Amino acid sequence: MKKILLAWMLSCLVAATTRAATGTQQAYQKAFEAARNHQQTRYQQARKQYGKGPLAPYLAFAWLYYNLNQASEPDIRRFLKQHSQVPVSRLLRTRWLQFLARKKDWPAFLRYWQPQSSQALRCHHLQARWKTGSIPEADLKLALEQLWLNGHSLPRNCDPLLRLQRKRGWLSEDLRWQRFQLAMEAGQYSLARWLTGQLGTHKPWARDWLRVHGQLNRLVRKARHWPDQAQVRTILFRELYRLAVQQPAQVRAALNGPLGRFVWPAAEQNRLLARTALFAATDGLPEARQWLDEALQQNNDPQLRRWALRRALAEQDYWAVLQHFEKLPAREQQENQWLYWKARALEATGQKAPARHLFLLLSRKSSYYGFLAADRLAKPYNLCQQTSGLNLQQMQALLDRPALQRALALRQAGQLHYARMELAALQPTLSSEEKKQLALILDDEGWHDASIRLLANATKLYTRRFPLVQLQSVESQAKKRHLPASLLLAIIRAESAFAPQARSPVGARGLMQIMPAVGRKLARKFRIHPWHGRRLEEPTVNIQFGAAHLADYLQRFQGHPIPAIAAYNAGPEPVARWLQRPASTDTLIWMETLPYGETREYLRKVLAYQVIYQWRLKQRSSRISTWLKPLNQPFPRSLLRQPGTIPFWCQQELPVPQTGGQQP
Repeated sequence: MKKILLAWMLSCLVAATTRAATGTQQAYQKAFEAARNHQQTRYQQARKQYGKGPLAPYLAFAWLYYNLNQASEPDIRRFLKQHSQVPVSRLLRTRWLQFLARKKDWPAFLRYWQPQSSQALRCHHLQARWKTGSIPEADLKLALEQLWLNGHSLPRNCDPLLRLQRKRGWLSEDLRWQRFQLAMEAGQYSLARWLTGQLGTHKPWARDWLRVHGQLNRLVRKARHWPDQAQVRTILFRELYRLAVQQPAQVRAALNGPLGRFVWPAAEQNRLLARTALFAATDGLPEARQWLDEALQQNNDPQLRRWALRRALAEQDYWAVLQHFEKLPAREQQENQWLYWKARALEATGQKAPARHLFLLLSRKSSYYGFLAADRLAKPYNLCQQTSGLNLQQMQALLDRPALQRALALRQAGQLHYARMELAALQPTLSSEEKKQLALILDDEGWHDASIRLLANATKLYTRRFPLVQLQSVESQAKKRHLPASLLLAIIRAESAFAPQARSPVGARGLMQIMPAVGRKLARKFRIHPWHGRRLEEPTVNIQFGAAHLADYLQRFQGHPIPAIAAYNAGPEPVARWLQRPASTDTLIWMETLPYGETREYLRKVLAYQVIYQWRLKQRSSRISTWLKPLNQPFPRSLLRQPGTIPFWCQQELPVPQTGGQQP
């Protein structure tokens, strides 16, 4: 009863604050749009109608930002002073600096200068200091060198400075060659070709480098006629280091064969050999284990050590697994992942009692490896939900803060980018407990992705961290595609944390992160007309497409959920390639030795999340191990929808004892 009363009081608090913060949203949107369209009369009318709501600073910002030509310097100065704590003040300052630079008003530019991320503005700042005589000659020379040494093309705004550098005779051949190398490393080959024309004595080497780039056979043939000198070793090292990612065995053969006549510094030689060993391991090459052991004799690099352990797993050499475990950094030895594999290795080498003890400790953890440990012991999964711990007084104090009022009102107005800026500025000012209370407010407002991020350390607030959103659409599509609803919810949680407008760096959109090309294809299949990419932000459409996409992968991979889930993250072609590699028949080991770290982590997340969603849907749990059937056999489709058989239970976790340094 107390919990229900607290929840009701919280909803009243948030609703009242939202009503106050929203004000007249329609007037706000009209005023903002009028400012964007330079309609002064309409802006002033809507601005007056909006009044003194929490977003008044944003309307003042909008008018200045979109109408700088009509703004005076006192207007800008007044806004920046009064609203210095509002995140958009940084945007206005940046735009004002750009405006002053176009006018070449360098004294004013320097008055308003604050450090900027824009390379163009940093060039303007250096130019302003030069033009006003506020930078010593030696400092100017050094600053121009730092500007020049950039592997990417510089903005046009930097051209006057580069001309000055050439005119003063400060652009040496060595600086030109250094920048050429940086451009090649950054993959900026158009810039590298342009820089070749600027070179003198290094020009032949630059041309040769461009000719052999990315082609090992051509590199080896050309190198037969190269002398053993600094420029040559630079070219060889950079190219071989890059080529080792895709061709580790061929690079190793070249180093031991035709390129063996070059005398490498020991550090560079070891780096190249370690690089070939690492990518031979990710490719599952049989030579990888020996190469890793050789590389580890030179340097106990944690990444190499982890892959040596994985290769030992793939070969089911569990004594070697234990040896590599003991040489991991102490912090990593306490991670659930490696403790689980240590327990498996102890079990496989006949050390049953310590293995069972480790499994027992891990099985009390509500995590992927905790669930796997419970499977080894045939125990229920441990899920102990904590109460939210509402603090209404603290929540009211947060709701009274202008920054949160603006964030909530901006989100309601559809300006999610600005709303996120407000939250990002607010969070560093909060204590850990205040962040938790803020997360509860945001969760009740339906701002789930922001709430989930804030609750990253409150791992046991499962009802908040794993919301049941769009459940009707999820269950409908799950039934239609013969999928567990818990699996679809788990994928949404892993992909977007329930943010309908989520976009990935590669362009995937919506709850289940559908790529636009896939969206167009599925829109034709489901006869959704007219089609626009923005429709991927509609939850029902996105869930329909995501479920169909996952079902297609299941069909492609003989109904097996593990490669299907991996393909949802990495794409079907890499997964098909990984399935052809010689590997252990143990599906769990196949997952552990996938070359993409992101895909390994994605599989762990989805499998653990779907267990938690079974709990959230008040179902019994299906063991993760039931999905780990051999990958070379068809997977019974009915097994995916099979009801869970084990109940959840709650037992407090115990700390895992510190691992000693004993050798097996």
